[in-house]
Amino acid sequence: MVVAARDETPLARRVGRHIKTARVASGLPRDQVARSAGLTVRELSGYELGKKLPSRGDLRALAGACGIHVDELIPKELVGSLT
Repeated sequence: MVVAARDETPLARRVGRHIKTARVASGLPRDQVARSAGLTVRELSGYELGKKLPSRGDLRALAGACGIHVDELIPKELVGSLT
């Protein structure tokens, strides 16, 4: 995904909200989702807070850890750019 630096922060926040919503909906604690996705709790927290935009691989791993499709973690207008 190519995002201009000035656009990354708002996008990262939006994606982060989707990630947190999915994790909470899954009923799993942050540490369990992070471990299942191959991330540290700090990395997952950073994604959820919108401090950094996750890579495609991390998005897929997080979706798998939450038991959802990756499309549910990203804004609808970007879904096609990740496939």
